[in-house]
Amino acid sequence: MTEKEIMQTDTRLPEPSQLSEEDEALLASFGKPPVLKERYSMEDFREIVDTLRGDHGCDWDKAQTHESLQKYLLEETNEVLRAEEKGDDRNFCEELGDLLLQIVLNARIAEEEGRFTLDDVITGISQKMLRRHPHVFSEHPRPITQEENDRLWAILKAQEKKKL
Repeated sequence: MTEKEIMQTDTRLPEPSQLSEEDEALLASFGKPPVLKERYSMEDFREIVDTLRGDHGCDWDKAQTHESLQKYLLEETNEVLRAEEKGDDRNFCEELGDLLLQIVLNARIAEEEGRFTLDDVITGISQKMLRRHPHVFSEHPRPITQEENDRLWAILKAQEKKKL
């Protein structure tokens, strides 16, 4: 999907001052909004996504598949890049969160399908970073030059591909 196609699917919510009486009634029908904590952990976030996909969760979230989420994954990735380019840290942080949602949601769907879990994703990338940074994590870590780093990365990546 192109960026133009993504932008055409982007819908913006009305400003609170522009809400119709019907919209205000819809919001009021839910009672008080949830109480928000000052900080959330990754585990908290996983529980939120699990709730959204659970029996009493959100029908839209429960209906999502890897295929239906592809456009959002691309959209959020592009939004992260645009926010970083602008140097807007607040928006950059928000967009990274939106991208994280796509990753966690896709991992949750894969778990429901019995394919893999978010812990498998985290384990895989953790092991890869540890393997590919022996100059940091090995028995004898030491600083290396950029040239050594590039060579080391290529060597280790090639070794990993041979094992697949």
